[in-house]
Amino acid sequence: MANQYTFSVQQVQVAPNNGNGTFGSAYELQSTKTVTTAQKLVSDRSQGNTKITALAAQTISYDLSLDTAGFDFSALGIFMNDPATSSNTGQVWTVPNQLMPYFGLVAQAFPETGDVLWFWPRCKITGDFSYKLEFGKIIVPQFKCEAIEDENLGFIVRVYERPGGGSITFPPVVA
Repeated sequence: MANQYTFSVQQVQVAPNNGNGTFGSAYELQSTKTVTTAQKLVSDRSQGNTKITALAAQTISYDLSLDTAGFDFSALGIFMNDPATSSNTGQVWTVPNQLMPYFGLVAQAFPETGDVLWFWPRCKITGDFSYKLEFGKIIVPQFKCEAIEDENLGFIVRVYERPGGGSITFPPVVA
Protein backbone atom coordinates (compact mmCIF):
# COMPACT_ATOMS: atom_id res chain seq x y z
CA MET A 1 0.00 0.00 0.00
CA ALA A 2 1.48 3.37 -1.00
CA ASN A 3 2.05 6.15 1.50
CA GLN A 4 1.82 3.87 4.53
CA TYR A 5 3.58 4.89 7.73
CA THR A 6 3.97 3.06 11.03
CA PHE A 7 5.16 5.08 13.99
CA SER A 8 5.63 4.53 17.70
CA VAL A 9 3.45 6.73 19.82
CA GLN A 10 3.85 8.27 23.22
CA GLN A 11 0.18 9.02 23.73
CA VAL A 12 -3.12 8.41 21.91
CA GLN A 13 -6.42 10.02 22.82
CA VAL A 14 -9.89 9.31 21.43
CA ALA A 15 -13.15 11.21 21.89
CA PRO A 16 -16.68 10.89 20.50
CA ASN A 17 -17.28 13.14 17.48
CA ASN A 18 -20.50 15.07 18.17
CA GLY A 19 -21.06 15.79 14.47
CA ASN A 20 -20.96 19.58 14.80
CA GLY A 21 -17.22 20.23 15.01
CA THR A 22 -17.08 19.45 18.73
CA PHE A 23 -16.07 16.36 20.67
CA GLY A 24 -17.15 14.54 23.80
CA SER A 25 -14.85 13.72 26.69
CA ALA A 26 -11.42 12.56 25.59
CA TYR A 27 -9.97 9.30 26.81
CA GLU A 28 -6.31 8.28 26.72
CA LEU A 29 -5.54 4.84 25.32
CA GLN A 30 -2.97 3.94 27.97
CA SER A 31 -1.16 1.16 26.16
CA THR A 32 -1.12 1.96 22.45
CA LYS A 33 2.35 1.27 21.11
CA THR A 34 2.07 1.87 17.35
CA VAL A 35 -0.22 3.54 14.84
CA THR A 36 -0.13 2.68 11.16
CA THR A 37 -1.66 5.09 8.69
CA ALA A 38 -2.12 4.83 4.94
CA GLN A 39 -3.39 7.55 2.63
CA LYS A 40 -6.09 6.40 0.20
CA LEU A 41 -6.32 8.07 -3.20
CA VAL A 42 -8.62 7.86 -6.18
CA SER A 43 -6.98 8.61 -9.46
CA ASP A 44 -7.69 8.76 -13.16
CA ARG A 45 -5.93 9.76 -16.35
CA SER A 46 -6.86 11.07 -19.72
CA GLN A 47 -5.06 9.56 -22.66
CA GLY A 48 -5.02 10.57 -26.29
CA ASN A 49 -3.40 8.16 -28.75
CA THR A 50 -0.09 7.25 -27.10
CA LYS A 51 0.21 10.23 -24.74
CA ILE A 52 -1.20 10.82 -21.30
CA THR A 53 -2.72 14.28 -21.49
CA ALA A 54 -3.93 14.80 -17.92
CA LEU A 55 -3.81 13.20 -14.49
CA ALA A 56 -6.21 13.48 -11.59
CA ALA A 57 -5.71 12.32 -8.00
CA GLN A 58 -7.55 13.07 -4.79
CA THR A 59 -7.08 11.99 -1.18
CA ILE A 60 -10.35 10.44 -0.04
CA SER A 61 -9.51 8.91 3.34
CA TYR A 62 -6.88 7.43 5.63
CA ASP A 63 -6.75 3.86 6.90
CA LEU A 64 -5.59 3.54 10.50
CA SER A 65 -4.51 0.56 12.60
CA LEU A 66 -3.78 0.80 16.32
CA ASP A 67 -1.80 -1.86 18.15
CA THR A 68 -2.60 -1.75 21.85
CA ALA A 69 -2.31 -3.93 24.93
CA GLY A 70 -5.04 -4.74 27.42
CA PHE A 71 -8.80 -4.77 27.27
CA ASP A 72 -10.00 -1.19 27.63
CA PHE A 73 -13.75 -0.88 28.33
CA SER A 74 -13.73 2.95 28.14
CA ALA A 75 -12.12 2.91 24.67
CA LEU A 76 -14.55 0.24 23.46
CA GLY A 77 -17.42 2.45 24.62
CA ILE A 78 -16.14 5.29 22.40
CA PHE A 79 -15.33 3.03 19.42
CA MET A 80 -18.68 1.23 19.50
CA ASN A 81 -21.03 3.76 21.16
CA ASP A 82 -21.94 1.21 23.79
CA PRO A 83 -20.23 1.68 27.16
CA ALA A 84 -19.75 -1.17 29.59
CA THR A 85 -22.13 -1.54 32.50
CA SER A 86 -21.04 -2.17 36.06
CA SER A 87 -22.28 -5.01 38.18
CA ASN A 88 -21.26 -6.40 41.54
CA THR A 89 -18.97 -8.85 39.73
CA GLY A 90 -17.19 -6.21 37.59
CA GLN A 91 -17.82 -4.61 34.23
CA VAL A 92 -19.89 -6.19 31.47
CA TRP A 93 -19.52 -5.27 27.82
CA THR A 94 -22.14 -6.49 25.35
CA VAL A 95 -21.88 -6.03 21.59
CA PRO A 96 -25.24 -5.19 19.99
CA ASN A 97 -25.99 -5.12 16.28
CA GLN A 98 -25.78 -1.37 15.66
CA LEU A 99 -23.94 1.17 13.56
CA MET A 100 -20.48 2.27 14.66
CA PRO A 101 -20.15 5.92 15.74
CA TYR A 102 -17.65 8.54 14.59
CA PHE A 103 -14.82 9.47 16.92
CA GLY A 104 -11.73 11.69 16.81
CA LEU A 105 -8.20 10.44 17.38
CA VAL A 106 -4.97 12.25 18.32
CA ALA A 107 -1.61 10.43 18.25
CA GLN A 108 1.57 11.93 19.69
CA ALA A 109 4.85 10.74 18.19
CA PHE A 110 8.38 11.89 18.98
CA PRO A 111 10.91 12.61 16.25
CA GLU A 112 14.42 13.72 17.24
CA THR A 113 13.22 17.04 18.70
CA GLY A 114 9.85 18.08 20.11
CA ASP A 115 6.85 16.07 19.02
CA VAL A 116 4.41 15.59 16.17
CA LEU A 117 0.64 15.38 16.69
CA TRP A 118 -1.54 13.60 14.14
CA PHE A 119 -5.22 14.57 14.43
CA TRP A 120 -7.98 12.68 12.61
CA PRO A 121 -11.30 14.29 13.66
CA ARG A 122 -13.71 11.85 11.99
CA CYS A 123 -12.87 8.16 12.29
CA LYS A 124 -14.99 5.05 12.41
CA ILE A 125 -14.19 1.40 12.98
CA THR A 126 -14.62 -0.02 9.48
CA GLY A 127 -12.48 -3.13 9.57
CA ASP A 128 -12.43 -6.11 11.84
CA PHE A 129 -10.73 -5.62 15.15
CA SER A 130 -9.10 -8.59 16.74
CA TYR A 131 -7.96 -9.78 20.16
CA LYS A 132 -5.02 -12.08 20.69
CA LEU A 133 -5.56 -14.08 23.87
CA GLU A 134 -2.64 -16.25 25.00
CA PHE A 135 -2.14 -17.93 28.34
CA GLY A 136 0.13 -15.89 30.58
CA LYS A 137 0.24 -12.91 28.21
CA ILE A 138 -1.44 -9.53 27.97
CA ILE A 139 -4.52 -9.30 25.73
CA VAL A 140 -3.44 -7.65 22.46
CA PRO A 141 -6.25 -5.97 20.50
CA GLN A 142 -5.78 -4.39 17.09
CA PHE A 143 -8.28 -1.80 15.90
CA LYS A 144 -8.73 -0.90 12.23
CA CYS A 145 -10.59 2.24 11.28
CA GLU A 146 -10.93 4.74 8.47
CA ALA A 147 -10.77 8.52 8.71
CA ILE A 148 -12.73 10.75 6.33
CA GLU A 149 -13.13 14.50 6.00
CA ASP A 150 -14.98 16.21 8.81
CA GLU A 151 -17.41 18.60 7.08
CA ASN A 152 -17.34 21.06 9.97
CA LEU A 153 -13.56 21.25 10.31
CA GLY A 154 -12.78 20.82 6.58
CA PHE A 155 -9.95 18.26 6.69
CA ILE A 156 -9.20 14.54 6.95
CA VAL A 157 -5.98 14.79 8.96
CA ARG A 158 -3.98 17.64 10.41
CA VAL A 159 -0.35 17.18 11.45
CA TYR A 160 1.21 19.54 14.00
CA GLU A 161 4.95 19.81 14.66
CA ARG A 162 5.70 21.22 18.08
CA PRO A 163 9.39 21.90 18.77
CA GLY A 164 8.78 22.16 22.52
CA GLY A 165 6.61 19.06 22.87
CA GLY A 166 4.52 18.86 26.05
CA SER A 167 1.12 17.55 27.00
CA ILE A 168 -1.70 17.30 24.47
CA THR A 169 -5.29 18.48 24.52
CA PHE A 170 -8.24 17.17 22.59
CA PRO A 171 -8.67 18.54 20.01
CA PRO A 172 -5.05 19.67 19.75
CA VAL A 173 -4.34 23.37 20.15
CA VAL A 174 -1.07 24.68 18.75
CA ALA A 175 -0.17 28.30 19.48
